[in-house]
Amino acid sequence: MAAPLYYLPGATTEQLSPELLRQVGLADRWADCLDRRSEIRDRVASRTVRARGPDGGSGLLVVAIPPHGKLPTVGCHPDQQTWTEVDSGLWLGIQNEAPPTPADLMRHAPLDGHETILGDHVWQVPIVRRGGIRPALPQALTRKQGRLELRLRREWEPVWEASGRVWNLLTTVQTAEWDEVYQLCRQMLAINYRVDDPELDLLQPIDTDSFQRVFQSVVDWPLVEQILRGELPEDPAAHPTEAATAAA
Repeated sequence: MAAPLYYLPGATTEQLSPELLRQVGLADRWADCLDRRSEIRDRVASRTVRARGPDGGSGLLVVAIPPHGKLPTVGCHPDQQTWTEVDSGLWLGIQNEAPPTPADLMRHAPLDGHETILGDHVWQVPIVRRGGIRPALPQALTRKQGRLELRLRREWEPVWEASGRVWNLLTTVQTAEWDEVYQLCRQMLAINYRVDDPELDLLQPIDTDSFQRVFQSVVDWPLVEQILRGELPEDPAAHPTEAATAAA
């Protein structure tokens, strides 16, 4: 299996930059390739093709180098690949004999989670709310009036808020339209994987049954069940902010 290729009509290798990827809608999907800790060319392979692109023209082929999956041959071979135009400035291509798997789409630093069967593959769905209560996301150590506190980093706030909606859907009588269910699943899978609608359409991990497994993994449902059975004591360690404040 191999990571998907992307074709940017009219672009060249010399133009490869975070700004170019933002223009074609790949910046969020490839955020782990664009951080300041690495050079873009260390994590993105590219090649200029002339008059041989999937649209019959010239352009730039790019692929995010997977940390564990397989890197495809960076070239346009219509007899061996299937190409789909997903936007006016972006095409997605897969190897017919080696379509992508979750391993080919994994980010460089995934969050811990539960290995969950979704569709035809096993995905590592991140734990966002441990036991449905406390954050399992990176938190900053801060001091306020001399007391140590843990504060959720700003970039994780949308994810934390969405996980609260997931928790409410699992534990209350609240309901949601299928479009919202899909968007919540997409947001959670995108934490550990370089995916958006085109990649999810390709692998189809989300359906009317599997969404529940995504939701349960996000809130660490096995831990919730342990708490409900009374197997885990309720103590300050279960709440990192209070525990850290007490320790200070």
